[in-house]
Amino acid sequence: MTDIAQRPEETPTVEEGWRSTLRRRLPADLYDPLLRNAYALILNAGISAALGVGYWMIATRFFPTEAVGQGQALINAMRMIAALTSFGFVGALTRFIPETGHRTRQFVGAVYLIGVLLGLAGTGVFLMVTREESNFAILRGFGPTVLFALVVLVWSVCTLQDVVLTGLRKSSWVPVVNIAVGALKVAAVAGCAALLAGQGRAIAWEVFLAWIIPVAIGILPVNFLIFARLIPRHVRATADRTPVALRTIGRFVGGDYFGSVFTLAAIYLIPVMVATEVSTVTYAYYGIATTVGGLLEIFAFTMATSLTVEGGFDPAALAANTRRALRRSMAVLVPLVAVVVLLAPVVLSVFGAEFSDKGTTLLRLLALTTLARAVVELYLGALRALGRPRPLLVIQAARFALAAGLTAIMLPRAGITGVGVALLNTQALMALAVTPGLRRVLRGIGTPAPPAPRLAPSIDVDVESGTGPSPDPQSHDEPIVEVVPFAAETGPAEPRPSMIERIVALARRPSVWLGPLITAEALVMYVIAMRSRPGPLFGVDLYKMNGLGLVSVMPGLALAAILMVIVIFFDTLMQRRNRPVLLLSQILTLLFMLHGAAAVVEPLPRFPVAWTIGGFVDYIARTGETLLSLDARFNWPGFSAFAAFLLRATGISDPAALMNWWPLISNALYLLPMLLIAKRLRADRRAKWLALLVFVVAQWIGQDYFSPQGLTYLLYLLFVALLVTWFPRIEPVASFWKRRWTLQPGERAERTVTGADRIIVLLLVVLLFIATATAHQITPFMMVGALGGLVVFRRTRLSFLLTVMLGVLVAAYVNYMAVAYWSGHLNAMVGGVGQVGGNLTQNTTGRISSANTERLLVLYTRLGITAMVLGLAGLGMLRRLRRRIGDRVLFVMLLVPVMSLAMLSYGGELGLRVYLFTLPAASFLIAYVFFPEIPSRIPLPELGKFWRALRKLRPIAACACVLVLAGGFLLARYGNEKYEWTSPLERAAVDYIYAQPLPTTRVLYLVADGPGGSSIAWSVKGVERVRQIRTPTSRNPEDVGAIVEQLRAAGPGSFLLLTRSQDASLELDANYPADWGQKVRAALSRDRDMRTLFANDDAAVMTLRDAPTGAVQPPLVATPLKIGSTPWTPVGVIALVLFVMVVITREIIRLLAPPGAWWWSRVLAFASLPLLAVALGVMLERFTVLAAGGA
Repeated sequence: MTDIAQRPEETPTVEEGWRSTLRRRLPADLYDPLLRNAYALILNAGISAALGVGYWMIATRFFPTEAVGQGQALINAMRMIAALTSFGFVGALTRFIPETGHRTRQFVGAVYLIGVLLGLAGTGVFLMVTREESNFAILRGFGPTVLFALVVLVWSVCTLQDVVLTGLRKSSWVPVVNIAVGALKVAAVAGCAALLAGQGRAIAWEVFLAWIIPVAIGILPVNFLIFARLIPRHVRATADRTPVALRTIGRFVGGDYFGSVFTLAAIYLIPVMVATEVSTVTYAYYGIATTVGGLLEIFAFTMATSLTVEGGFDPAALAANTRRALRRSMAVLVPLVAVVVLLAPVVLSVFGAEFSDKGTTLLRLLALTTLARAVVELYLGALRALGRPRPLLVIQAARFALAAGLTAIMLPRAGITGVGVALLNTQALMALAVTPGLRRVLRGIGTPAPPAPRLAPSIDVDVESGTGPSPDPQSHDEPIVEVVPFAAETGPAEPRPSMIERIVALARRPSVWLGPLITAEALVMYVIAMRSRPGPLFGVDLYKMNGLGLVSVMPGLALAAILMVIVIFFDTLMQRRNRPVLLLSQILTLLFMLHGAAAVVEPLPRFPVAWTIGGFVDYIARTGETLLSLDARFNWPGFSAFAAFLLRATGISDPAALMNWWPLISNALYLLPMLLIAKRLRADRRAKWLALLVFVVAQWIGQDYFSPQGLTYLLYLLFVALLVTWFPRIEPVASFWKRRWTLQPGERAERTVTGADRIIVLLLVVLLFIATATAHQITPFMMVGALGGLVVFRRTRLSFLLTVMLGVLVAAYVNYMAVAYWSGHLNAMVGGVGQVGGNLTQNTTGRISSANTERLLVLYTRLGITAMVLGLAGLGMLRRLRRRIGDRVLFVMLLVPVMSLAMLSYGGELGLRVYLFTLPAASFLIAYVFFPEIPSRIPLPELGKFWRALRKLRPIAACACVLVLAGGFLLARYGNEKYEWTSPLERAAVDYIYAQPLPTTRVLYLVADGPGGSSIAWSVKGVERVRQIRTPTSRNPEDVGAIVEQLRAAGPGSFLLLTRSQDASLELDANYPADWGQKVRAALSRDRDMRTLFANDDAAVMTLRDAPTGAVQPPLVATPLKIGSTPWTPVGVIALVLFVMVVITREIIRLLAPPGAWWWSRVLAFASLPLLAVALGVMLERFTVLAAGGA
């Protein structure tokens, strides 16, 4: 976010670049080792806690409560043993790794060995003590005992490796490692649930092993990184330091180790005390509450650990570092604790109502405990940095005695709530006890004096090229003094201004507070205007909507609020100071106003297709199977399966709970990869922020609803963002003549990234593609085209063979996994290929057929926005080309979707998808119309008076453009809202049909002759029991004979459904009279063969008076996956697998080897060709045989 930064308009001769902006904006955070390490550890704690919550959320949903409680008891026992025996070395590692120099490897290895040996001894003691406890009965026997001992050893190493990374100042690796391990844990417990939960097994080994096996897998590569890469670098960086004497380390460990044992005993022994006192069900409530509250506890410890590390590297700055650590801890913890205290019932309700009832008070007490513990932990961290083992031992021993004693007293009397009371009182008393000592540390009493300033040549850093510091030959030696923020003043301190003086000073700077104030005011005004009772300036009456859609009933104050946000955005954008947080807040506010308008005013989720897909999701969630015979979309079940798993894991029974806000969430997530792409472009920071705004206001397509396209579009953006971020290719132009005739790249130079990082991201890119190929028909082709275009235009390090592999994968998925879709009608599937003119007509003017003037205005607005966006994008590219800038990445993202028009018509919807996929590139190019410059250190030529005046009009022109797009958005996005919104009365009629006690029902709905679908929001429950039947009807509302005959032909269990939304669809899209729906309902009511079963103002359910004879059809059943068999199918599968393995291996070699040393790469490329030929040949054989109806 903060990378989108550049010089202001008023100083065009100096380009600061994103690095200098970060240094100026966030010096104490990103460039200060203390806070950088702490934030990395805090990020790790947050993500690990979130993944842990997800782990236990799945476990509580799919395993019996007793099994969850027993599994938690085993895990807590394992963690307790490893912590008591190994975690005591945390202080020694963080304190002395900075000072061990060339003996760092031996020091770390010795600590590992001692920790492992102590872990074995601790396991033996634990097994003897708990052999009679019921919660640990599962450990009885030789096999379980050995397995548990190995598990403790693995966790001991895992405990120490994170500390080693922190001590090496490489704590940024800690969240990366733990995210991967946590994701594996979640996947493992989900797999166990899928395989074992239905077998009725109540033992807890599945829960336990799903936790530890991913940890065992992760420690090998992590420790290879530590000993092979990080420690050698650390040794070279600290070569001038004399290693600390072994006696010094031993004396420190003697106090800190046993002190840490007391601290960890208080942390891990108390859960064991609880486990032996309460039932497994109650322990599950206790364990979940402590797991959720663990995030706040870890925050205090990580800040103290970072303080100890920096105390080892720079003892003189300990006082200043302690002050900053305390301020930041309180600034973060106080609001977090307040949120947890207020929302504790909501947080725990995710796991179930019983967890919320039993654990809320405990979670609140644990949250309050964190504030006092932060004070104590920071003081302990400072004592470790000062090397004072005796007070470390005394403080931690006293804390353990208080916690254990109070818990023993309170637990039998107040249950798990008493444990929270005991811990709160313990930490509060200890915080009061250490306050005097902490004040001495804050004042710098007892800390070493700072060293004298050293001399060094001044340096100049090229922030644009990123070439790093280089000595300035014209400079002279000058003192370089490290400036520590918040450091103690050496002279008399200046008096701080009073509160009134600060308020007056702030009032004199309206540019600081006016933007946030107007943004917040506009948001409040918008919500009040939209949610109030309908009136002249407030409220929305959906029943008064006309052919223009939602905009026809939106109150004027809501439209004014949108105008205010857009105008204040441009005011913020043109300020000299870059304000990324405010700009992003304004974009998100506008996103809420535009994309969340329907969710704010409509009682139920919009868009009938979303309800249909919700039915697919519900069916998979209930049965675990697909229903290929119902809908072709079941051949691509990736999205539905993911959403079904999400519903089951979170305990949500109705997909409609997700559908209402899904579009808003989707569009907010789209901004994340857009920010990554913006970061890689060489452009004015104002152009980047403007591009994000244009993307929000021009994204009217409406494919962001609860659907596969909405999710796979996010995956597509992530796919492109990863390619341009991790695999860029910007080749330097060495020749003078080539530089003269070659365009400047519109993208930044390559980042310094290790080969291992690129390999991980490469595998992630392939996984993203596979996930997309299983979820959607079109998006994978856009991904293949994007990668191929970047390869052809030389903007990625990846090879064209990888593009071929991805294309083969998507073809293989269709060929093997979607046989039920294409077998027997292959010609219909590919009949549109190459018909560019026909496809273009069907996707543009072919979709305009209404005679309603309001409807025509909506349709032409959509075409107008499309033409405006593409036209401005072309103009933006021309402006960049005029400055000799070649935006190849954006050109590829723009070109590939347009070329897809030559493929197929996709039912006339491909034009919408083309616009959707061109929009990211078009947004940046539109921004280049107004801000085409690139960052440069070269002074810009002086402009004439006319051109200077014209440049000042750029923000006004850009603002006018965005206002036009925003107004068009409301028309284009919500122009169908008259029949796309769902009223509760319509839902009541649909629910009435679905509630009928019949094996299956057939529901007839009225449509015009020709193509056309349903605008009815069908229920998400029972999709296999209810079949919808299109019923063409006459424009004459009195002519209902054909309707009655079609209802009779449908057989027994058939109903006719009449709804307001379907009437509105016929009126606007098929040019039926406005009162046609009321008249046809009246005519059917008068018909002697019909009777009304259910009716209200918006809908009616009718059936025949005399039901047709015959049996009701049975419901559809799950269809087994049909792969199809041909003589060469096994050979094709083997060739495909080998081809993928060879191509990925080749790409890894290319990423690791330098250019010119790719001998193996060429060998593997030639080796892959026969495999490719065999795989494609078998696919062609399958298409030929199975399309003709072969087995």
